[in-house]
Amino acid sequence: ALASEFGSLEEPVDVFISCNTAHAFIPGALRLLPGHLEQKLSIHSMVAIAAEGCTQEEGKTVVLSTTGTRKSNLYKNILESRKVDMFEISEESQASLMAAIYDGIKNGSDHQAIKHGYDALKSLEQKDGLSTIIAACTEIPILLDLLQDSNILSLGKFRVIDPVVEVLDH
Repeated sequence: ALASEFGSLEEPVDVFISCNTAHAFIPGALRLLPGHLEQKLSIHSMVAIAAEGCTQEEGKTVVLSTTGTRKSNLYKNILESRKVDMFEISEESQASLMAAIYDGIKNGSDHQAIKHGYDALKSLEQKDGLSTIIAACTEIPILLDLLQDSNILSLGKFRVIDPVVEVLDH
């Protein structure tokens, strides 16, 4: 079905994948397609587009993501190649961030999101030189808004890059 759908197209089809972690699997998935179909797809990498916003950035960048995205090194590799000064939150903070995403945002519990989100991100307020947060999970901008609106954390001094917004604006 895919072959017949794309086989007759003259121009490449723009493809946007809104899950950061899924970007780790794109190269393997593309290898499964017949060569003529792969040429018909124009994949827009939200990882690369978000990283473009950091190349000229002063200060440090933190990538807030799921553990899967973190372990895939998608952002770490591209940011290092662009000489961006980045750091990762601690493993303990990462576990709290996952709880904020899954027990909070995905479960519809603002209380759990704020509780775990605060535990995950409270150290960012005091991080010297931090200027940019990459919200590398579709739930992270929601979490940041909840934390900011609840006045529990002051994150307004940081530039937040939302890869979904960046790729749509690109």
